[in-house]
Amino acid sequence: MKSKINFTFLVLLLLCGVLVSESLWAQERRERTIDEIKIEAVHRAEVGQYPLIGLDPGDVKEAFASIQTSDKDEWAAGFMKVADRYFDEAKSLEKSDPTKANADYIRAWRLYSFGRWPIPASPGKQRSYEKAIQAFLAHARFFDPPLEVVRIPFEGKEIIGYLRLPKNGKGPVPLVIAVNGLDSRKEDLTESFGAILPFGIGFLAVDGPGTGQNPIKVSETADRMLSRVIDYAQSRPEVDKNRIAMHGVRWLSSNADACVGRARNLRLWTSSSRRIF
Repeated sequence: MKSKINFTFLVLLLLCGVLVSESLWAQERRERTIDEIKIEAVHRAEVGQYPLIGLDPGDVKEAFASIQTSDKDEWAAGFMKVADRYFDEAKSLEKSDPTKANADYIRAWRLYSFGRWPIPASPGKQRSYEKAIQAFLAHARFFDPPLEVVRIPFEGKEIIGYLRLPKNGKGPVPLVIAVNGLDSRKEDLTESFGAILPFGIGFLAVDGPGTGQNPIKVSETADRMLSRVIDYAQSRPEVDKNRIAMHGVRWLSSNADACVGRARNLRLWTSSSRRIF
């Protein structure tokens, strides 16, 4: 009889523990209010923390002033309104003040990008994403060495990538194929990977499966798209076929793991969060 009582007590104790854990988990999962999101976003802009790196806190505050709910299209509209002003100003300054025009295009691109963040899951966010691409390519016109938009035929569609090669490169150069993560895009990678050009290394940035302008969704066979990108890179006469590396960002990097074994001349594969091959 005593053992039965002890067993019942233990069961009740375990059930209480489960209920308490579920209650705490529910509290942790509580969705933030729009006011809490505003406070956190402005703070991240002030300290230069992802995903607001490079955004002006004043611009972020101005955008949020017209956003009263968590509606996706309202969010996008708030950031597009501020970004549009910089984009229009940039166009008017291209000839008279190209330096200021370029700075305005960068500012517009970052605001449009956060307008579609984390993914363009509504008509408004999709429009903000399209404007982000437009602003980024306007900014890219100021690049030296220049940016080449490449269109790689793929299963009746095309893979769009951004290629930059070192200035005054002598002979075929090494190349890094850069693949974005879930909420970043090839435009973000292009901006950051410009830092390797002075070292005589080029790069080709593409959107990973299921993101950006990629023509296919994430699947068990999505790595075939990245294999096609590798083939394209190896076909470029400016690229050293024996010195091609690939870099993936966070979880989308797993889609490219399968490429490593099949690519004969892929010398290195790195991930920003998981592994190095």
